[in-house]
Amino acid sequence: MRPDPSRVRELVFNAPFALPMQVQQLAAGRPVRLDGLTLDPQMQIVCRFLALAAKTPGARPIDVARAEYDAMALAVDRPDPAMARLVELQVPGPNGPIPVTLHVPFGAARAAPAVVYYHGGGFVFGSRRTVAGVCHRIAEGTSAIVVNVEYRLAPEHPFPAGVEDALAAYRWVREHGHEHGIDTRRVAVAGDSAGGNLSAVVSLLARDRGLPVPTAQWLIYPVTHAQCDSRSRGLFAKGFLLERAQIDWFHATYAGDERDPLVSPLLAARHDGLPPALVSTAGFDPLRDEGEAYAHALSRAGTRARLVRHEGLIHGFANLRFGRAACRAVDVGVGFLRAELFA
Repeated sequence: MRPDPSRVRELVFNAPFALPMQVQQLAAGRPVRLDGLTLDPQMQIVCRFLALAAKTPGARPIDVARAEYDAMALAVDRPDPAMARLVELQVPGPNGPIPVTLHVPFGAARAAPAVVYYHGGGFVFGSRRTVAGVCHRIAEGTSAIVVNVEYRLAPEHPFPAGVEDALAAYRWVREHGHEHGIDTRRVAVAGDSAGGNLSAVVSLLARDRGLPVPTAQWLIYPVTHAQCDSRSRGLFAKGFLLERAQIDWFHATYAGDERDPLVSPLLAARHDGLPPALVSTAGFDPLRDEGEAYAHALSRAGTRARLVRHEGLIHGFANLRFGRAACRAVDVGVGFLRAELFA
């Protein structure tokens, strides 16, 4: 019987992380220090491994690139905590049904709060499958039902398709979530990278269109300024999983007008009246500075915002929870959502 390639990839990738920590530090090599920060040894191993598989953005057919992205994301993440139920639904969207998965944890109340989660992947890659692990962890740690959204992707569906689906899914939870055991008065949004962008944009749109604003927003290394020429984009342009060339390709594929605040929420005219936020950034991430600038913009406008920089981590740490520091970083966000949803 031929081996399953995805299983082989998972075993090969995760093998170094089963070794004692001292051995992992030796495998990582000489410590990487940049901008006054030291890269976590486990993240350093990740960077070395993925550098071997790096490919030019846009060089492969989009379906092949998506399949590779999904396979890698599933290979590197930790096994899911068990859920009481997984419920597959199709909710109404502006261009047809939007697939969502409800992650229902053991012990959830009859009317449980909800977290609407948007996956990352540059608005081009990613799916509900690639964030299933972190959605399970959020559900387990908050006792909330996580609504994992499959929004439309570019280039087939460029901006504003993803935004429209993200808002429609959020509106559906507010209006119909009670049919599935959700307390529609307590609904947070969360997402990583492109999904962090969509969480911020949904919060802005809810405020501006008279919808109930989310109870809270957890923005995980979010994209907040498409045209950003920040210091971190230069410092970490290559070699730390997400690279400057990829960022530029994602934006060119997704959106035309990069100054639209629904593409670049940092450029919104106002940042007041928005939900309490946790902005989680990674020290070795080209998106670090724009995420932190967004947290500061929220605070200046009077929105309650907490910024946490996880200094030794890289972009994508929410999917790298085999790493001790990455796991702790996710737990900080889970604790924030739990506190806000049960305040």
